[in-house]
Amino acid sequence: MNRAAVPVIHRKPQQNINFFGVLSLLLLLFTLLAANAYAKPAKTALTLAVLDFRGADVARARWQPLADFIATTLQTEVTLVPLQHTELLALAGQTDLLLSNPVVTSQLLKYQPNYQVVATLNSQAYGDAFAGDIIVHRDSPLHSMAQLQGRVIGVVNQSTSAGGFLFQAYELVKLGWQPLSNYVQFATLNNQYAILQRVANKQVDAGFVRSGLIADAKEYDPTLFRVLPPANPADSPHTTPKYPHWGVVVSDSLTAQQISQVKMALLSLSASSPVATAAGIKGFVAAADYQAITELLNQIQPALEK
Repeated sequence: MNRAAVPVIHRKPQQNINFFGVLSLLLLLFTLLAANAYAKPAKTALTLAVLDFRGADVARARWQPLADFIATTLQTEVTLVPLQHTELLALAGQTDLLLSNPVVTSQLLKYQPNYQVVATLNSQAYGDAFAGDIIVHRDSPLHSMAQLQGRVIGVVNQSTSAGGFLFQAYELVKLGWQPLSNYVQFATLNNQYAILQRVANKQVDAGFVRSGLIADAKEYDPTLFRVLPPANPADSPHTTPKYPHWGVVVSDSLTAQQISQVKMALLSLSASSPVATAAGIKGFVAAADYQAITELLNQIQPALEK
């Protein structure tokens, strides 16, 4: 007996929902929403600390236009704070932007990982690098660095001054003078202009000043001074090699967008701009490598210990 054929019913297969794909999409959406919720807001009030080596009033006259320029760029308030060498390092963590010599810049990069250099100063006379000079009175019997042994030398801050101490002191260390206090006597003065005055009046035997200071100091006859030659006179007209100029350092208290805006704005400044004119500079260039300063500091530190 033949059984009746059972009809075969063909059902359209159901589409399986990709559970893991949906889960991944939800996780991505949640991550984006959370990141947006916790994104660091842009600060509406910033501080710009600058190295003050001739008095706060002089620093403000020179750098206030830069602070105003950054404020306009970021559409926020920027307060200019002139600080001396030791204050810059002590208060570094409390400042959002900082413009200072290469020694302070190098120290910040080494000890404050939340800072980065975005630009290097470009001076009118020497570009983006400068050197140190050891000067004597034109009547002085001194004609070489080796003859400085036993002499009194006018200097400024021995911890952080680049062109007013550390550049030149490093050249004396290369002569094998360690510790330096066994070979020379340093007279620490308030600023490098005071050094010019002491050398001009023959109150010290020599002085450490940055390259170009003699030409900038209109109150002194430049022929009153001589610059001691470097160890290899063919290298440079200055006593020391050139090192990177001042750096503009910013902290991570600024957003990535703000940091980018500051960098682009500084690099766009022309020598004829009001900001550059007030500061007496050409503008700024891409951030230099400050490793040579770090190496100098590592080498010189033992020689400064008594």
